[in-house]
Amino acid sequence: MRFLAILAILATVALACVTCRRETTTEAPSPTAIVGAPSSPSGARRGLDAPGNDPAVLALAKKALACTWNNGFGDCEAYRSWQTAQGPLGGGRADTTLIALLEDDDERVRVLAAEALATFGSRYRNDSVLSLRIVVQAEREKSSTVAPLLGQAVAKINVQKSDVFERVRAIAKKHDLAPLRSAIALRLLEHNPAVRAVHDLVRELVRDPDKEVRAVAVKALWAGGGHFPVDTCAVWAELLDDPDDDIAALCSRYVAWWGRCQDKYEALLEAEQRRAVAVRVRSTLHVEALTHVCRDDRAPDAQKQRAFALIRGLAEQGTVERQVRLRAVEGLLECDPVAGSAAVQRLSRDPDGIVAQVATELLKPKRTR
Repeated sequence: MRFLAILAILATVALACVTCRRETTTEAPSPTAIVGAPSSPSGARRGLDAPGNDPAVLALAKKALACTWNNGFGDCEAYRSWQTAQGPLGGGRADTTLIALLEDDDERVRVLAAEALATFGSRYRNDSVLSLRIVVQAEREKSSTVAPLLGQAVAKINVQKSDVFERVRAIAKKHDLAPLRSAIALRLLEHNPAVRAVHDLVRELVRDPDKEVRAVAVKALWAGGGHFPVDTCAVWAELLDDPDDDIAALCSRYVAWWGRCQDKYEALLEAEQRRAVAVRVRSTLHVEALTHVCRDDRAPDAQKQRAFALIRGLAEQGTVERQVRLRAVEGLLECDPVAGSAAVQRLSRDPDGIVAQVATELLKPKRTR
């Protein structure tokens, strides 16, 4: 009996020590805590369970969470209701709750929160505390499903009022998830068009190692580069000879179509000449760019004639990809209906039967009703 009593005492002491260790572990700060992040007491409820969450928003979210999940919610009525809930989610009314949901451990909850913030969020854009919480979550994010939506939410932040630009810049340049960086590259300048530092960041991202980040940065200048037109045109002109034809083609199109890069037309024509000689034209956007130069009233006749000659060369050169040749056949008539008709007439006898057929169809008189 005495032996059993001693065992009972030892068990009680051991249990007390385990409890003590648990309490100590709970109170210890996280080794992964991010400097400058808003802190919360240990054991504080987060995400869906955070205190102060809007009940109406939670009700909508929980219905959506009942939808089948397969790296996305798919076609589900409750999820569609969440996506269109302008009333409870719009006007910044739900921003605080949505940011709390963004901090949830469940990837599905973060998807809902990030998408709603990107679509409806507004108050956080000019609120330094709320915007910081979003940036901190972006720094931590590991989900490629959440990433593009969260990147869109980050891109809406007014960097002049929130004092988070350097952290956003670091995310855009260094984050492990390229979809997150791409979303920021595409939209940050659109929401901060007059901020020189943001324009400079996008100019850096057009040379990013990731092709998708590069491409969206080039596109971002089209929508948001208007406050710095000289620099925007210069960036595109620098990439006209890019080894990646998709990037070069985008820049050719934007130089021709943006309406403020006429002083880069000569550089455009030179680059297109070099690319054609090297048979490196893969995208029809090259033809669209040349066609626009040919039709631009502000372009001198010499540049229009040169653009026409380049289009004709692409149409006639059998080693050029067919899709480019076909677009060039159309471009000849768009550029100069008279001279273009003569060139298309010759192409109606082209060895490539499809090119010949398209040329023949284009020469037929258009029917009038």
